[in-house]
This record gives sequence, C-alpha cells and structure tokens, in this order.
Amino acid sequence: MRNHAVRLHPSGARCDLSHLRRVAAPPADAGHETRAVRNITDVDDSILPKARELGVHYLDLAAAEMARFDADMEALGMLPAYSEPRATSAIPDIRGFIGMVIDTGHAYEAGGSVYFEVATFPRFGELSGYSRDEMLELAAERGGNVDDPNKRDPLDFVLWQPSAEDEPAWESMWGPGRPGWHIECSALCLRELGTTIDLHGGGSDLIFPHHECEAAQSEAATGEPLVRHWMHQAMVRMDGEKMSKSLGNLVFVSELSTTFHPMAIRLGVLTNHYRTEWEYSDELMPDAQRRWERWLAAGEGTGALTTCGPRWTTTWTRRLRSLRSMLRSNGARACRRRPCCSASTSSAEPPTGRRPYVVAMNILRSE
Repeated sequence: MRNHAVRLHPSGARCDLSHLRRVAAPPADAGHETRAVRNITDVDDSILPKARELGVHYLDLAAAEMARFDADMEALGMLPAYSEPRATSAIPDIRGFIGMVIDTGHAYEAGGSVYFEVATFPRFGELSGYSRDEMLELAAERGGNVDDPNKRDPLDFVLWQPSAEDEPAWESMWGPGRPGWHIECSALCLRELGTTIDLHGGGSDLIFPHHECEAAQSEAATGEPLVRHWMHQAMVRMDGEKMSKSLGNLVFVSELSTTFHPMAIRLGVLTNHYRTEWEYSDELMPDAQRRWERWLAAGEGTGALTTCGPRWTTTWTRRLRSLRSMLRSNGARACRRRPCCSASTSSAEPPTGRRPYVVAMNILRSE
C-alpha cells in the first residue's frame, strides 16, 4: 500500500474510561503520515448550562476541562493530536459553511434560526440504520428539540440559533446567535482535514443524531463523502447502566493513575474489543496491573519466535505493530520511570513453554 496521509477525527474527548478508547493513537506504525484532529466544542448546549450552574465563564470551564484532559493524556503517554481546534475559533468558518448548505437548497431560515431540512437529503438515516420512529425517539432524548414549532419536520436540526441573554452571541446574516452542535464539527473537519476524512471515531451513542446530522450537512454542502470509515466505540457500563455524566458513574483516569501504572490502565481498557459493550468492575485495573507486571518480569529475548516458524512469526508481528508503537511512544518513556521497565536488547533463548503474551512482550521490548 502506498503511504499517504491518514486523516482521523475522534469525537467526544473526555478522559474517563467510557471515552478513553476514542482517543487512541493513529496508525503511524504502518508508515503512514497521520493527522488526527480532535476538535474542542467550547460552546454548545451542554457546556453553557453547566457554566451557568457553576457560576463560571464558559471559556474558563472549557479551559479547565481541557487542562485536566491534557494532563491525563500526558500521564498515559498518549501521542498528541495533529490539531485541536476550538469551535469558538471557527465562527467565520461555521457561518460560511451554513451559507454553503443554504446555497445548495438543504437549509431554511425560520424564527431567527437556520435549520437543515432532512427531506432534501434522501440518505438521511442510512448511517444509523434507524427507522423514522427510532430517530424521533432518540432525537427527543438527545437534545434534538423535536417539538420546536419553527421546524418543517421534527427531525430537522439547527445550524444557527439565537442566543439566550446570558449566552455568547456572534453577528450573522440571520441575526446574532451561536452555532448548533453538529455544524461545529463539520466546519472544523472541512477546515482542518478537507472534504473527505479517512477515519471518524466516537462513541456509539453519537451515531444518532450527531454523526448522522454531521454527515448529512457535510455531504449536502460539498457533494462529497464525509467519511471513508466510521469507528464507533461501544458503551462501557457500570452496575448495568451506561457510564455517563448525567448518572455520575464515571471512572476518571486521573483517579486511577494515583494507584495504577499508566500502562496497566491502557491494558485494562484494551482488554475488550472497541465495538463490544463491557461492564466495568473494581477488579479490572488490579487484574491489568498484575498482568502488566507479569509481562515485565518475563525477561528479554526473541528466541521463542525462532521455534514457531515464519508463518506464526509474521502473523503475530503484524498483530503487534500497534502495541509496538505504543511502547515506542511517550508511553514507553512513561513506563521507564520504574527501574524494572528499562529495556535492553538480548538474544537469550527464552524458557520452553513460554506463553504467547510473554513472547509478545519480548517482541515489543526489542528495539
């Protein structure tokens, strides 16, 4: 495969276990130039009420959350994003993007707001695969304001809206106001990565309405596909309930890192496939810590691979590329803080009967 720039856009960056898998390092180990853009929605329908509740400026709240997120990412040794644009930095881009959607006949103005008209976009609903009734139910649950009397269709969604008295407002040809949630991501994607991106990530709870609306408005404006491949992280549950801010059942990396090694936290999260829902338990991180320590205690050497044959070696080497990248990244430097983590190359023959996961670590720790 010819090397090229792989453009990624992970949604929903927040450093708790339900979101951590969404900010995984890009596939640079395969030799591709990668551009992972993580947008910061520092003005939307969730942050403004929270700032009002706490009595702080909404930008101060956004800055505090990002500082905590960046600190957790650094502690885990995660690779930095190519770009982290803020929605408030892109208001001119957003206004221009809305104009593109209007000019192509997919949006209308009513009651001081601008709405995307889903009836003009036949592919609306294809990403999620939901029926109209299912979409209406989810839109009502997730801030879609299906009872808005200015809408031509309850599924139409807002691109620009008037601001409340205590909310930020920007001038526009439709009157002072602020952007809708979905349009922020579309405008930032286009500005930072171009018309079509390779990978778009996010939680499965973002498939509808967020990603469905994002794809519809982007493709309506540009006439080109927004995404080549979608990657949706399944939900993490605790006591049978989805981890969420509203339920207050989140487990934060900043809290776990006071007890467990950063590599053990990453290993615990990677225990389950990203598309499989799983239940968090108090034993997850202790088990991951013990497993990580067994790997470190396994010793050096790649001799076990010579007894397995070239087919086995090739298969496992391919599967371990992403993990090798992990240890060569900042995560490797993080783990070398402990004396037992300092890697040195050795060709010593490993003990007979060594398990595959031990062989895996031998490959990873060899330079």
